[in-house]
Amino acid sequence: MKTNTATRPVLGLIRLTAALWVTTVGMSSARADDLLLQAGAVLTIPGLPPQGPSTILIRDGRIMARQDGFVDAAAFALDGNAVRLLDLRDSFLLPGLMDTHVHLTSLAEPDEGGEVILTSADLALRALNHAQTTLAAGFTTVMDMGTGRRTHELAIYALRDAIQNGQIEGPTILAAGSLLAARTAPQSLTDAELTAIVATAHSLGRKVIADGAGAQDSAAGLNAALRAGVDALDTAMFPDAETWLLLEQTQAFYVPHLYALQAAVGDTPETLEQGSMGWLPRPLLEQLFILKGQRPAVADAIGKRVRLVVASDPGVFPHGQNARELLEYVRAGITPMAAIVAATRHPAELFGLADRGTLEPGMVADVIAVQGNPLQDISALTRVVFVMHQGRVARQR
Repeated sequence: MKTNTATRPVLGLIRLTAALWVTTVGMSSARADDLLLQAGAVLTIPGLPPQGPSTILIRDGRIMARQDGFVDAAAFALDGNAVRLLDLRDSFLLPGLMDTHVHLTSLAEPDEGGEVILTSADLALRALNHAQTTLAAGFTTVMDMGTGRRTHELAIYALRDAIQNGQIEGPTILAAGSLLAARTAPQSLTDAELTAIVATAHSLGRKVIADGAGAQDSAAGLNAALRAGVDALDTAMFPDAETWLLLEQTQAFYVPHLYALQAAVGDTPETLEQGSMGWLPRPLLEQLFILKGQRPAVADAIGKRVRLVVASDPGVFPHGQNARELLEYVRAGITPMAAIVAATRHPAELFGLADRGTLEPGMVADVIAVQGNPLQDISALTRVVFVMHQGRVARQR
């Protein structure tokens, strides 16, 4: 696959899935203006206390330094390059958010077989629209988890490369391709198959995510996947006591899905059809409504050494509403800081993105600004007023 990026290290994912590639930030030969971001508060490292008024220097798509207070270019001893000041003094800055489960070619409405005849070009245009909506919502990196259709894969790979090469605007896309599964059952692959898949993937530097598929009898399969050494459990809605123990022992990441279920149906039996999946048959909506009223399993992670990662599943609901997943974390009892860590540092660690997830010097300049303090009111993450992706301003008031 051709690319104009000078270096292209390979990173992979098997969902019990196909491969993905991630490119480094492309740098042009001519230096762009240095940027100074002045912010009222900055969460430099999620998990640690935020800083107050700050000025951050951005150069060539990366964070170079941070100074306390609202200072000018002279404070950074710059070498004469042009400087552009961005005033975000009334905003709270934090690293760009990451969503590890999206479907950029999918619509939050009935398929009715229509997507089967769409070409990869059709899907690429649809995915571009959804990707830009997602970026504007503050998500600078996403994992597209595929649909099982080759046309989708071709569309996503083309969009991923075009964004990374700077041809069009959008978030960094990690693309999983298609999943590997033998049959529909609580455990769809044997222990030997799971072990072989994980060993092969890891020998190639790839990551492995096991999809629990939301089945109530899926704990046995989840536990087998953890014993085989997978890197994360996705859609793991029904873990059991052994699952939590294995998550702590292996330090694999736990990827619950909360908002998609809340959005799927209305809030009362009389309003079931008013949710994002209201077109489903009534018996299915009634089952979803029962699940919606249950205590989410992620609440059991509180107090345990379990590393959470945000995955919202847009495509089931409208794209751009990804941050509502973090609101559901807090509703379940997770602290706002832990929810933010699950959308920044933890997904960066999961996918080996060592230059993402914080705003420390040397990191890729994926930066967002919100109205309000999300550590006090997590809904501030739904009020994004500024987005910078790889040092380029993608959204500004």
